[in-house]
Amino acid sequence: NACFSPGTLIVESSKNPPQCNFDSDCDDFNECTTNVCFLNTCQFVPDACSGTGQLCVDKHCMPPVELRRDASLCVSQENHHPDRFKCMIEPTETNAEPGGYGNDDVVLLGKDGCHLVIQPVTWAWEGNAFVFLSTEDLDTINACFSPGTIITENDTV
Repeated sequence: NACFSPGTLIVESSKNPPQCNFDSDCDDFNECTTNVCFLNTCQFVPDACSGTGQLCVDKHCMPPVELRRDASLCVSQENHHPDRFKCMIEPTETNAEPGGYGNDDVVLLGKDGCHLVIQPVTWAWEGNAFVFLSTEDLDTINACFSPGTIITENDTV
């Protein structure tokens, strides 16, 4: 019982787990898992997609709706706390997931293979607005998520 006390994270182990120093050493964007570094070994915990409101499709976390940018530029919404970005998208199914702030990072692909790290706020507010946080500036976001671009999940980083 001491080994599996209440609150203990129980994870699958392998004979030779990958060695690590940081969580980023364990990143595997080709599976729907949360990969964490614990006692210098990578631990794989299922359900990584749930923290971002994404869906697991063919072992990839994917936005739950198609994010096809409309003809407008993305805008910075500085009147919200925290400041955030909004990119209008072609009409799609409404999806307010994951909601709130401080959600897990997601790496998305945009125009010409560029990638941006974002924290989703809502994937498709009222079916036409993709709202997110990012450390990038508005010019970088507009260059990567340019009008007409289909934004997808990055499975190569």
